[in-house]
Amino acid sequence: SAAGPDSAAGRADRISCRIRAADGTWRHVESTVSLYRQPGGPDRLLVTARDVSDQVALRRQLTHLTFHDGLTGLPNRAYLEERARDLLSSAAGQRGGARGETGAIFLDLDGFTAVNDSVGHGAGDLVLAQAARRLRAAVPSHDIVARWGGDEFSVLVENAASAQEIVDIAERLGSVIAAEPFRVVDRDVLLTASIGVALADESESEHLLRNADVAMSRAKDSGGGRVEVFAAHMHADVVRRLELATDLREAI
Repeated sequence: SAAGPDSAAGRADRISCRIRAADGTWRHVESTVSLYRQPGGPDRLLVTARDVSDQVALRRQLTHLTFHDGLTGLPNRAYLEERARDLLSSAAGQRGGARGETGAIFLDLDGFTAVNDSVGHGAGDLVLAQAARRLRAAVPSHDIVARWGGDEFSVLVENAASAQEIVDIAERLGSVIAAEPFRVVDRDVLLTASIGVALADESESEHLLRNADVAMSRAKDSGGGRVEVFAAHMHADVVRRLELATDLREAI
């Protein structure tokens, strides 16, 4: 029932909570509590409740879709970038304290374009899904494995015991990709991976993901199927090549 405009007084308070329904399920409820007065009668509280479980489920689904890849189910680039910013910002505030090593690993499937060209994009998607499962199984559960885009994957290692442990994870990822063929359209496809590793030192932490990407490109340029650890000269080489290409276009 609803009260008339002059029979209700005070501010309405909104409360969100969960309640257990008769069938044992938990429902999300949004309630409004307000003071209800009638002349000559005692003050009462008027409580209205609305089941908002469907809206809550929709918001969660949208959040999941925003930060996860639809094909592999892994976190996507947006999630990894946000998590990396939070992690590096937190690490910067704790410098000098005891904390593990932070690093990023970028991985690109060598020869994946040939898979799409020979057996189609649908089969290529199957390869990506299989690769995602292999990578996720090879990385400690507390570290993030994400699909960066296309046939590129990335790993954010948050608290390794040492820099060598991060490199060991990268080498393990290369092994699980190359160890067994991928089964697609009744044929076996052998792939390797080009892998780049970057460590979050104090001078380069804000460029962690970029550095891992640069190291991965160096691994691919060197023939693929290998792990490269980022060094400062790699980025300088990339910048020089870009500048040279720009100068050549301008000269032509």
